[in-house]
Amino acid sequence: MFNYLELDYKTKKERELRNAIRKLQSHRINTSFRSSFSNSLNKFIVKLKLHWGKTILFTTTVLFAIITAILLLNPIISRYEKYSNTQREEIILLRKRNNQRAFNFLINSGKKRLYHGNISGAYKEFKLAHAIYPDNKELNKLLVKTLNILCEKQVSYCEVLDVFKP
Repeated sequence: MFNYLELDYKTKKERELRNAIRKLQSHRINTSFRSSFSNSLNKFIVKLKLHWGKTILFTTTVLFAIITAILLLNPIISRYEKYSNTQREEIILLRKRNNQRAFNFLINSGKKRLYHGNISGAYKEFKLAHAIYPDNKELNKLLVKTLNILCEKQVSYCEVLDVFKP
């Protein structure tokens, strides 16, 4: 019987507690841990969704900016490449012209020195011209001719002559 009263007491207490909770819920007040936890969880989920939304927005904005920059810079880069290629070709052409001028000057100067009897000076001119265009046949003939003359006067030039003779 004692157990029965105690059981009845608990149920009465439970009823009172339920009624109090219902009254508080009607006034929209959080009454239990479970509902406040679920509210907090819902708020966290909403914030997380907003955060992911902002992250996605930021990422798409950055990608859009990069793509726009690439599209805007593409014509500038292509013009620069064209200019760079043209300039490189002009520099190569200028170097070829300068080499040809220097070669012609050295050949003519060497011929004049050879004609006037300055054999060692002519050899030096031909040697410099040989550094510019080593495969020139006329130059090689002039070098051999000059080295033959120098070899008769000094034996040290005979070793160099052996290199140039075919």
